[in-house]
Amino acid sequence: MNLKANELRIQNLVLCSPIETPQFIATIEEIGEKKARIKECKQDPIIGYLEYDFISPIQLTDEWFLRFGLHKDNYGIFEWVKDGGEYCSGCVVEFWVKRCFIDDEWVFDVSVGSDFANTVNFCYVKYVHQFQNVFHSKTGQELETTP
Repeated sequence: MNLKANELRIQNLVLCSPIETPQFIATIEEIGEKKARIKECKQDPIIGYLEYDFISPIQLTDEWFLRFGLHKDNYGIFEWVKDGGEYCSGCVVEFWVKRCFIDDEWVFDVSVGSDFANTVNFCYVKYVHQFQNVFHSKTGQELETTP
């Protein structure tokens, strides 16, 4: 599945597959009509333009949620503490994410609310850039990743 310009935001993480080059993860730096400016996520990054035909979404996994700083509870539900603080018992959680099987595929149910008993389903996501976009739309913040 290739991405289109209208699905992306600056700072989205994507999978790049240029011809005759190994795949790599990059950050979107600029969105053009036919190409995006990308920056490879590594110490000495490649920066350049790549056509959308060679840009794909990254499948969300538990590891990605942990890298974004979410806490995984004993039931397998990921929690984001309001304002990105450290997780603690009794702290205010803003996002709740759980894996679910809908329409013959696994997706992540993103819910919002002050506690799990009072959450409202916000949307379903499958890809890293989708979760980044949802998070930004609700908080106005960018998700930071840990290496």
